[in-house]
Amino acid sequence: MRKTVLTACLLILALALGACSPAPVSGSGGFSAPAASQSADLSASDTSRLDAHALQTEAERQLAVFADCFPNWRVEDAHDWWGYAVTDLDQDGAWEIISSECHGTGHYMTTSVHEIDPVHPPVSVLTRTQSYDEEPTLEALSHGRLVEALPLLGPYLENSGETQTYPAYYDPAEHVYFYPYIDTITVKDEWHGTFTTLRAFSLNCGELPGISLGGKPSGVLLGCERVTWHGTYTTDDHWNWNGAYINHETYESLAEQCFSGWEAKEVQIKWIECEDLDGMDADQIYLLLKESQDAFSVQ
Repeated sequence: MRKTVLTACLLILALALGACSPAPVSGSGGFSAPAASQSADLSASDTSRLDAHALQTEAERQLAVFADCFPNWRVEDAHDWWGYAVTDLDQDGAWEIISSECHGTGHYMTTSVHEIDPVHPPVSVLTRTQSYDEEPTLEALSHGRLVEALPLLGPYLENSGETQTYPAYYDPAEHVYFYPYIDTITVKDEWHGTFTTLRAFSLNCGELPGISLGGKPSGVLLGCERVTWHGTYTTDDHWNWNGAYINHETYESLAEQCFSGWEAKEVQIKWIECEDLDGMDADQIYLLLKESQDAFSVQ
């Protein structure tokens, strides 16, 4: 009798254990679900990533692309001064990376402007230009020719490390922004002194008053100044965009003359100066770019 009861109990226990075991999955379409704790962890992780992406603004998403592809826009010849700035100079919502570097005893400036390119990703160069030499510039002006001036931009080095303020002019009828910029190189060849050019450039397809730019992002040389050192004294010469010889007072007001009737504005730009981006990861570069972007304004 006891043996019969024991056998019955063992049979019931075996059936109970069999009911708790998972049934085998037949066919190639079957899958095994993860453990409950593992499933919860994955769900929380996915939600966190989705939330972070949803909280990003369009401007921040553009910055993330720039940070990931920094070799496409970083300065190649970085040994004297170099820097980067995040701007929206044409105020169209497509942010630019400006890469500039100043090199040599002549303090020549080279500037490249990059934007995210949906057609040829990740980014493309909108423009690239450098400081103008004195001789070919004056030669062109002597024939009454307008000199095209692509964007050139850098900080005023005496205020290095600070947010820089630049002048701007706005035409609300055409929604066009132009930016005057003064660039000075040092000359020590046939004569000793400085050669300064005053250019006005735009990333919009606008036109200057009375000057056709062909309906493309461009600019024009408004005037130039040559200061010659003669040991105990200096001489100062000035020309306007038509090559006419002008006095110092007229030269100082060329931008105001050209943009008479436009809205005068100020632009704030924060430069990322002399940073070795090759030694950083994308997150570190992103934070530098974000600081520059947050400081940018047109008012």
